[in-house]
Amino acid sequence: RAGNLDRFLKHASFAFPVVQPSVDYDSGVSQRFSGMACFPVLVKMANPDVTQAGAQESGLAAFGQAVEEARLQRCRQERRARREARRRRAAKRAHRRQRDRLVAQREERQKAADRLSLLAPPRLEGGDGEEPSPAAHRPRSLLGRGGRSPSVDVVGVS
Repeated sequence: RAGNLDRFLKHASFAFPVVQPSVDYDSGVSQRFSGMACFPVLVKMANPDVTQAGAQESGLAAFGQAVEEARLQRCRQERRARREARRRRAAKRAHRRQRDRLVAQREERQKAADRLSLLAPPRLEGGDGEEPSPAAHRPRSLLGRGGRSPSVDVVGVS
């Protein structure tokens, strides 16, 4: 209908060397088709390598080999996917451990600074009645890198 058979034959000829439309039906098939509104056309498609008696075994062997290669490739892909998932889980665990360690270090520094601030009374600097900065009475070792307060200490994470 509207060139569909011709298009089908053209596309089938790309995959099969032998493409033959046929309207030769046996009597039983012709009787079935007689009451139909459309007229069916059968198309015989064949590959000469498969139709030859001697080449059937080689065709089956090639098919078996293709199936085996597909199975092996699927196994490789599954192994690769499992390995990648394991790697992602390990990276996530390592990141979580590092994050927890950094949080614990920061909390420990904050606790130490709080304990120290409770032990040492603040000293008044100058006579103007201003209260000294919180870092003024802390020992240098608790100030973190660069003399900054531990609450603003920045740790780089790669």
